[in-house]
Amino acid sequence: LGADFTDNPVFANLKAGDYELIIRDVNGCESVEVVIVEATGDMLTTSVQNIKNATCGADNGGFSIEVSSGEAPYTYIINDEEFESPDFANLPVGTYDILIVDAAGCSAEEQVAIEAGDIEMEAEIGDIAIASCGQSNGRFNANVNGGTAPYTYNIGFGERNDAEFTQVSGGLYNLTI
Repeated sequence: LGADFTDNPVFANLKAGDYELIIRDVNGCESVEVVIVEATGDMLTTSVQNIKNATCGADNGGFSIEVSSGEAPYTYIINDEEFESPDFANLPVGTYDILIVDAAGCSAEEQVAIEAGDIEMEAEIGDIAIASCGQSNGRFNANVNGGTAPYTYNIGFGERNDAEFTQVSGGLYNLTI
């Protein structure tokens, strides 16, 4: 248990884990034993909070881990990367396995699935007024259902927040919402 030998057979204040104990007698003969120190007290209690699914194919999902027992500070490990904060943001769609370890070496595991959010939208074009020949006096509007407001609209002349298009000339327009 460490780099030095001692005459004292008592080892105190050890964190939970596996230890290799080397016992050496006065003649230099050695024996190696594995000692397992188990965690005592309350189990580390965790829960997943505030799951936010990723939307529109973006890396904007997230979640938080709440720890209600154990000994602070806590370390959060995802894909062998350690984090100090229990809040995770800017995540893509996927499944995340989180190992939470407290200062005493106790641990808990959580699994979180970030899913693709509701991105289905339907648009209905209405209030159509046909432009006069050679004039830019036509109009239409877009009524959107689904997705997440606020919406932006584009028919090829730049994005805008207004769903009503006025002073348009006759032609075919591709509306992107």
